[in-house]
Amino acid sequence: MTSPVLLVDDDVAVLEGLELLLRGGGYDVHAVSDPRKAVADIEKRSFLAVVTDFKMARVDGLEIVRVTRKFQPNAPVFLVTAYSTVENAVEAFRLGVTDYLIKPVIGEDLLKKLEKAIRVREIESENERLRRSAGRGEIIGSSVCISKLQSLIAKIAESDATVLITGESGTGKELVARKIHSQSARAKKSFVSVNCAAIPDNLLESELFGHVKGAYTGADTTQEGMFVQLSSGTLCLDEIGTLPLNLQAKLLRAIEEREIIPVGASVPVKTEVRMIASTNEDLAARVKEGAFREDLYFRLKVIPVEVPPLRERPMDVRELLAHFVERYSNKNGAGTISFDDDALDALSKYSWPGNVRELRNLVERLTMLLPGETIGMGELPDEFTMSAINASGNYRDAVRGFQREYIVRTLGDSAWVRQDAAKKLGVSTTTLWRLMSDLGITDVGG
Repeated sequence: MTSPVLLVDDDVAVLEGLELLLRGGGYDVHAVSDPRKAVADIEKRSFLAVVTDFKMARVDGLEIVRVTRKFQPNAPVFLVTAYSTVENAVEAFRLGVTDYLIKPVIGEDLLKKLEKAIRVREIESENERLRRSAGRGEIIGSSVCISKLQSLIAKIAESDATVLITGESGTGKELVARKIHSQSARAKKSFVSVNCAAIPDNLLESELFGHVKGAYTGADTTQEGMFVQLSSGTLCLDEIGTLPLNLQAKLLRAIEEREIIPVGASVPVKTEVRMIASTNEDLAARVKEGAFREDLYFRLKVIPVEVPPLRERPMDVRELLAHFVERYSNKNGAGTISFDDDALDALSKYSWPGNVRELRNLVERLTMLLPGETIGMGELPDEFTMSAINASGNYRDAVRGFQREYIVRTLGDSAWVRQDAAKKLGVSTTTLWRLMSDLGITDVGG
C-alpha cells in the first residue's frame, strides 16, 4: 500500500480544502490540524510527502521540516505560507524544504510540483538500489567475450562520451548501460532508461525535451523533460531505432550542442545529461532505408558496445544458472533447485534464442513449480532435448523440435510481441497462439 501524503495546518478550513484537492489528485491523505500530533506521526510512520503550513500555534512549519528531515530524509516537504520573507525562505531551504509555496495556493501548481517531487524521489531510490547492487557481479560470466565487455565498460565509464549498445533482445543491454553509469563519476546522480518504442511520439517528445505552458492542448503548465530533470545523470534511450525523424534532429542537437528546445519554446535550455542509446536493430540498415539519420548514427556510435548473445558464450550458462537459482530461491522462499549432468549438458548446448532473459525466466519458472528438486531432462521443456532428438533420427520429432525452436527464436527477435512475430512468420496471430500452445511455448518475454 502506498504511504499517504501528510497535510499539516491548524486552520481546519484550509486543511479540508487541501485534503479535498489531494484526494481528487489520486493521493491517499493523512490530514492533521495539531502540529504536535504531526511531529509524533512523522516519528512513527512513513509518508510519501509532507505539505505543511508555516505559521501555526505551538509548533511552526520549520520544526515540521526539521523533524521530517531527521526521520524521513527522502520525503519531499512543501512549506505553505502567507508570510513570505527572504529570511524565512532561506531558512526553509537550508533545512531542506523541497519547495516554498505562497498562499493562496494554486491547486494545480501544488499537484504538479508534488507529482514531480515524488517522481524524482522514486528515481533517486531506484538509483540508490542500483548503487547498492553495483559490483555484485550482475553481468555474469567468465568467458573471453564477457571479460572483454567488462574491461570495455570500465574504460567507457571514465569518459562522458556517447555510447551505442547493440545486441539481440534479452542479452542485457540495459544492464550494461546501468553498469557504465554505476562505475562512472555520475554514479551518485540519477539513471533513467526510456523505451522509445513504448511511448507515443507526441508524448515522447514532451517526456524527453519538456514543454512550455500552452504548447499544445492540455499543456496547462510548463514541464521539464528528462534532459533537464536528470541534470548531471545518465539517460539511456532504448530501442533508439524507433525514434521518429523529427525527434532524431532534436536528439542530435542535444548531443552536439548540449542543449535542447522544449516543445513550444524558442529559447534553448542547456543539458549536462550523459547519453547512452541501445538497440537490437541494424541501424546502418535503417540509415540506408532513410528511416534513421546518418549524422545521428555516427554521433551515437562514438563508442560502440556489442553485447554477445548467449549462444556465443556457452561456458557462461552454468554460472548464470547458479546466479538465477540463488536469486529466485531466495525471492520465492523455496528450496534451491539443482540440475543433473544431462540437463546441464542440454542447457549448455541450447541456442537460447531469448538469450539471458529466456534463461532467467526458465529458472524462475522451475523454481516456482519444482522447488527443492533436481531437474533432469524430463523436467525441461521440449526444445532442450533437440540434440537427443537429432541423434535418434526420429524425423517427426526433429521437425517438431525445429518448428518449436524457430518460433521461439522469431519471438525472441520480436521482443516477444506476438503480432510482430506472427508477421515475420507469415501466419495470423491466432495461428501463432495455437502453435505456441501445441508446442508448449510459454511467454518468456518481459
